[in-house]
Amino acid sequence: KPPKDRYDLFETYYRTIKNRERQKDTLESLHDSIDWIDDIQYEVAYKLQKESESDTNPSATISEEEFRQLIWEYIDETNGAEDADELCEPFFHVLTKRLCFITDVNVQGEYMFSIRSMQEFLAANEIVRESKVIENLRMIAPSAYWRNVFLFAAGYLQKNVKSGNRDIQDICEELNG
Repeated sequence: KPPKDRYDLFETYYRTIKNRERQKDTLESLHDSIDWIDDIQYEVAYKLQKESESDTNPSATISEEEFRQLIWEYIDETNGAEDADELCEPFFHVLTKRLCFITDVNVQGEYMFSIRSMQEFLAANEIVRESKVIENLRMIAPSAYWRNVFLFAAGYLQKNVKSGNRDIQDICEELNG
């Protein structure tokens, strides 16, 4: 049965793609976990969403070098430099060739989310993992540019954190005047 709301629709799609790759046994694991996929994609999505709001990166791209560096730093922080040297390439391959949420663009060495709404969905997931979720949502809510991210985050909170519903309602009332 298809999801009735937008957050569930994207969450189901995202999990379906990840599970498909997991069943093919093509995903590298880090301590028998594939949480790294979420961690890295959420971070990249938020970074690109933030950068593309201004003139510095309006097309929301990340260079291959910067992307690989971000992956290497993530593995280094969680496992150490030796594992980072060994796993950076397989992780990069999984993220860009297997899952295909982040793909190369026409410009040599540039990557971006092929579906902008997926970037917004993943950026919202990064925001809801932070300790100051409601404070961050208050900051982005008035911006038309962040509207979809806000709506995805609100959908996440409604589904997973019932105590956040009143806060979301308050933010919406403030926006409506």
